[in-house]
Amino acid sequence: RELHAGLGVIRKRGYAFDDEEVAAGLRCIATAIVDEHGAGHGALSIAGPITRITDARLDLLAADVLAAGEAVTQSFGGKRFPIEAPPPAEGRARPSRRSPRAR
Repeated sequence: RELHAGLGVIRKRGYAFDDEEVAAGLRCIATAIVDEHGAGHGALSIAGPITRITDARLDLLAADVLAAGEAVTQSFGGKRFPIEAPPPAEGRARPSRRSPRAR
């Protein structure tokens, strides 16, 4: 159930966010590349240290990833279904931070 709920959040906002879940100090933002039916055929992502992908820059970087993903999707002949705009960073529920060893 947790997995399905998490996937629902990702679908609504249009991107996935890894907040140090794989490695301490590393953050990633990713979006899907889809075909004309909305089926995934790839992904586009950025990754960097938390000092570069800061809370203050998260919305801007996520918007850039979404725009690039949309451009590739359109070039691929795909069509993305409408996505809800991500809420501003302030007040957004953040994924819980887990130690990479806690997995």
